[in-house]
Amino acid sequence: MPFAVSVAPPADYTALDGNPVAAALMDLAARFYLESIMHSAAPGSGSTCLAAASAVPGTVPNDALREGDVKSGKGGDFALGHPSGTFSLTVVQDAATSGLNIGYKALSFPRTARIICDGTVYIKNNRPPEHSAWVEADDLTATSFFLKGEDITIQR
Repeated sequence: MPFAVSVAPPADYTALDGNPVAAALMDLAARFYLESIMHSAAPGSGSTCLAAASAVPGTVPNDALREGDVKSGKGGDFALGHPSGTFSLTVVQDAATSGLNIGYKALSFPRTARIICDGTVYIKNNRPPEHSAWVEADDLTATSFFLKGEDITIQR
């Protein structure tokens, strides 16, 4: 999905939730536009690419950075301001690369573990037509659909 990014030097602003975001909390402010819609935060893939470009002296995002290790090309922690607050990334350049052949040992950001799906398995029961609705499977029936040796936990 194509996107565009607008970068600016850090400045105080109010996040979408109404909380103030201080310029001192960020190295760079950015807004990501995805198919003519402003992203409400900062997408991980685009933020990682922006952090990589920001660590290269002479680039547009590097020129907008606040003074520090990332601006000087040394890498380090990078705080990105976005509409919902701030986003922290780490940039570690490979010292063996330079010029147009720049490499990175690490471009990362922390993530929190969260449940992305919590489902119930429903199995069609072979019942007379008047009772043929989908029903919740019991533990024994649900586990019979998996291969032996797989760890299966049925949560209720």
